[in-house]
Amino acid sequence: MRFSARTGSGCAGPPPSPARGTARAGRRKATATPAPPPGQAAIGAVCTATFVGERYRRIARRRGGAIAQTAVARSIVIIVWHLLSDPAARYRDLGPDWHATHVNRDKKIRNRIRGLQALGLTVTITGEQAA
Repeated sequence: MRFSARTGSGCAGPPPSPARGTARAGRRKATATPAPPPGQAAIGAVCTATFVGERYRRIARRRGGAIAQTAVARSIVIIVWHLLSDPAARYRDLGPDWHATHVNRDKKIRNRIRGLQALGLTVTITGEQAA
C-alpha cells in the first residue's frame, strides 16, 4: 500500500498527477441513456392524484426532486414485487389524502408539549378543544 503525501493516507490507486481534473484531448462525452423503468414510472406518477404522486410531492418539498424520484421509484418497485410474488395480492391505491386523514391532532399536540417541557418550559394551552 502506498502512502499519499497529499492526502496523508494509504491509497492503493496511482499517485496523483498534476494533469488530473483538467480537460484532455479526445475525451468522449457519455452517451445519453434513458432512465431506468422505475425512475420513468416515478416521473409519470408525479402529476397524478394518487398516493404515490402525493408521496413524491411530500418528499420533494423537504428533500428535493431527485431524492423524491428515487424514493418513489423504490416504492413502485416494492409494490410491483409484492404484486408479482403473491398471486392473490391486488393493488388498492390509498389516495392522495391518506396522510392528511391519518394525522392525530391530539397526539401531535401532546408530543409538542412533551418536547417543550423537556426543554424546561412551562406550557399553557388555550384555544378551541380538539374536534
